[in-house]
Amino acid sequence: MAFFSVTRDVDWSALDSNEQGCTVSIADNYNPQAVTDDGSCTYHGLCGEGTAWSVALQQCVLENASCSEDVTGDGIVGVEDILELLGMFGEACAPD
Repeated sequence: MAFFSVTRDVDWSALDSNEQGCTVSIADNYNPQAVTDDGSCTYHGLCGEGTAWSVALQQCVLENASCSEDVTGDGIVGVEDILELLGMFGEACAPD
């Protein structure tokens, strides 16, 4: 039975990179050198006129939303708003 060995120099420095950034290729600020996603991706190019990317919600929202039903102020009337309203149910309103 014959045994053999192959030796080859390997450059491991690329694996030691700690560069952080946006690793999502469709994002506006995609960084192909980033190894770790730092949550900084933006998607303004995906949003239509009058909307902007919300990092917190990870979706497009109205830029100047001003509806009273949006209790949380995040630009969307959603579950969080309903829960906020239900949490206040039965409380007395402060006089103006």
